[in-house]
Amino acid sequence: MKYLKDNYINPVVSKKKFHELFPNSYGRKANISKLILKSLTLLDASIDIKGEYIPAKSTLVITTKDGYLSYLSAVINSKLAFFYLSQKYPSSSYNGGITFTKDMINNFPFIMPTDEINTKINGFVQEVIIESTKLQQMNQNEIEKQERIVQSIQREINKEIYKLYELSNVDIEIVEQNQR
Repeated sequence: MKYLKDNYINPVVSKKKFHELFPNSYGRKANISKLILKSLTLLDASIDIKGEYIPAKSTLVITTKDGYLSYLSAVINSKLAFFYLSQKYPSSSYNGGITFTKDMINNFPFIMPTDEINTKINGFVQEVIIESTKLQQMNQNEIEKQERIVQSIQREINKEIYKLYELSNVDIEIVEQNQR
């Protein structure tokens, strides 16, 4: 983590002290399942299933109680979402990315998936989490191979999102060609 030009490896905070200092909604959000969006430059949502992470100052937080957190994570991290938002809000562009706002995410045209699609995407998201976690214990030679595995799963997620939004092959090509 980087904060005010200082780097922290595995920053840890006492939950008790944190909740004493922040008893409001900020403190409550730390303990619940959520998506944390860094909101600056690139659309990047990290999923916190167990409510273990404290969202930093320049982040957006999405919570849900209805079992769609993994699905929302998949859509927000998809190539389609980045393409859509960069096209809809070109004036928010900064260094090849976008400064994302709460309104941009709130106004994104999310489609409610069927239970079958939600389950499938949820499985892919869980695979990405498992395979990404393995990266932390690998040496440099193993990392590239493991990153290819994660990217392969992410491609499958993007395919499901394209199907969900009923994109044609031409639409998919346009989205794929305009990626970061």
